[in-house]
Amino acid sequence: MHAKAVPYRSSSCRIGTHHECAQSSPSLAPVGVPVIYEACDCPCHPAADREAPKEATS
Repeated sequence: MHAKAVPYRSSSCRIGTHHECAQSSPSLAPVGVPVIYEACDCPCHPAADREAPKEATS
């Protein structure tokens, strides 16, 4: 059996120090930067903000 993946939450969300989370999925990932974004899955984001993160491709 595989362990169930735990949804990503930003550090601010996990410790409750944010007013509005800035770690939600960006609208566009930077081009040419080898970074994979994980959208923060905390309850402060409306469902519309929980789209799949964009992957940078060059």
